[in-house]
Amino acid sequence: MRITLIVATFVASVLAIFAAIDLHAQGRGPAPGVHCPVAVIDIAYILKKHDGFNQAVVRMKQELQAADNNMKKDRDHMLKMQETLKTLKPGTPDYKKLDEEMTELVVNVQTHMQIQKKEFQEREAKLYYQVWLEINDAVKYWADRNGVNLVLQFSGDPTDPNNPDSIRRTVQSLVVYQRGVDITPIILDEVNRAPAGGPAGPTARKPTGTNTR
Repeated sequence: MRITLIVATFVASVLAIFAAIDLHAQGRGPAPGVHCPVAVIDIAYILKKHDGFNQAVVRMKQELQAADNNMKKDRDHMLKMQETLKTLKPGTPDYKKLDEEMTELVVNVQTHMQIQKKEFQEREAKLYYQVWLEINDAVKYWADRNGVNLVLQFSGDPTDPNNPDSIRRTVQSLVVYQRGVDITPIILDEVNRAPAGGPAGPTARKPTGTNTR
């Protein structure tokens, strides 16, 4: 599944960084003496280990498989109709009737398939957005209570020099080097402790410490 919403977040993060740099250049950054600690988080890793998210993905895959099985049945039915049509003489009432039925079935199947595709795409987008809000909420809660003013996304996976995608992710990463706080395990623990069906609430959150994976 494509993580399009996460990509959009990367773009937003870049814009936020440039805006902060611009403020410093104009002398409108934080007042002298104000400490601005930075933390990093591996969103991709959290998505892989997020219990609720992965359970929802499994359910969607099962529904997609069921929909695909129904489509195969419709396809097989249309193939049989097509074979039957070949045995009939064009122009006869039976030929016209079967031809009309097959045409109607093809249109209905195509329309239904397009509707289902759109519905699954919308559900997928909403799922990613809901999980992103949950992660963002937990990050903000932790950062506010630990004096962290900026949290950047990064990948904790080592770069595979033989994998073009891995190299591309490394080159395009916002974080070139970090020796700060990796809050990935803290936030992962937080979202997995959240009540099922919704993001973590303030009463459920007690993320502390600076654990690293």
